[in-house]
Amino acid sequence: SECEPSSFTTENGESGFPGGVSRLARMGSRTYKSEAIVLRSIRFSEADRILHLYSAERGRIGAIAKGVRKTKSRFGARLEPLSHVELMLHEGGGELQTITGVELLRSHHATREDNYRLNVGLIGAEAMLRLVRAFMVWRMRECNFDQSLRQLAATSMCRS
Repeated sequence: SECEPSSFTTENGESGFPGGVSRLARMGSRTYKSEAIVLRSIRFSEADRILHLYSAERGRIGAIAKGVRKTKSRFGARLEPLSHVELMLHEGGGELQTITGVELLRSHHATREDNYRLNVGLIGAEAMLRLVRAFMVWRMRECNFDQSLRQLAATSMCRS
């Protein structure tokens, strides 16, 4: 009938609707939102960074942020180690996921400004990297790294 969608051909010569799922629908199902803490950031190529993240829902996540090192980057300093962020991630065919959006929830600025606190926070991040394997999930009530960073920022330090 005239009201039913007709079939069309994609750029690759595959037939689209009604028999199969559209390419856009498949892509949408591989994109998800997750709250995470940046544990490590490694320079990759001229403008990209590879990130190791900890998410309560998904455990340790490896991701790539494309173009983040450019001066006009949308993500900028939001993806620095110890930052608590909400990410939009896309699962591609490889083992790294691609970051498509970032919202900063907490920067842990006080922790970053004091060298002692920064070192303690980075040691904690390194411990999380070693303890939490990829796809190993710890519930936030059992291991709340973000809460530990907030307490570290609020603690007065006694130095001799």
